[in-house]
Amino acid sequence: MASHCVRSVGPVATIDDGRQITIPEKVLEALRIGPGDKVEFFHVAPEEFLFYVATRPLPGAGILPKRVRRPVTIDEMSHTFASMDRERRKARKGKDKK
Repeated sequence: MASHCVRSVGPVATIDDGRQITIPEKVLEALRIGPGDKVEFFHVAPEEFLFYVATRPLPGAGILPKRVRRPVTIDEMSHTFASMDRERRKARKGKDKK
C-alpha cells in the first residue's frame, strides 16, 4: 500500500467538480484581492506554480522612464557617426603619443 505525503504549510483550498477553487479568506486579505480580480500563473518547477495578481502592476514595473523616440534623418545619423568617429580617432591619437 502506497502512502501519500501531503505538503501543507499554510491555508489550503479544494478544487470543486467544476475546476473552481475558492481562495481562503486569509489569502485574499493578504493579497488584497477579491471578486473580479484576475491572477496569472507562472510555472516555476515541475508540479509547482506561483500566481500573481494580474489586475495590479508588478512591483518595479514602470520605474524606468519611457523613452519617446522621434524619427531621425539620414543626415542626423551621418553627423552622429562622423562625430563618434572623430572622437575615436582623437582617443586613439592620444594613446599613440604616450
